[in-house]
Amino acid sequence: MDQLPQNCKFIEGGTGHLLLRNASVVIAFHSSIVFEAIASNRNLIIPNFNNENKIYKNILHKIDNNKYFVNSKIQFNKKIKLYLNLKYKNKKLTKPDFKTLKFFLGNVDATAGDKMRKFIEKQINNNLY
Repeated sequence: MDQLPQNCKFIEGGTGHLLLRNASVVIAFHSSIVFEAIASNRNLIIPNFNNENKIYKNILHKIDNNKYFVNSKIQFNKKIKLYLNLKYKNKKLTKPDFKTLKFFLGNVDATAGDKMRKFIEKQINNNLY
């Protein structure tokens, strides 16, 4: 197996949200990091060549923003080079991204933590004797 460059980290399993802050490019498919990358406006590449498009088609086709997909090794390499030369810029979610996050996560307003806290407090208060 070829070695990865020193500035590249391969993460298998676990959570990747802590690495997003410094990520120039996120390359993923069939992982929750895809949605975390979309929500955090990170440059995302979803490989859609070889067999990924057949294996994961039930998930991949529900991501409405096609800009994330690369359909060949040539597109893959071009997109990586492009993203490595761009600086991070915070921007509003596009409508397709909003729709994708709403479908998969149900939370696009960053209030999940507050909603969970209120739910737990309500359950505790309702169950007191």
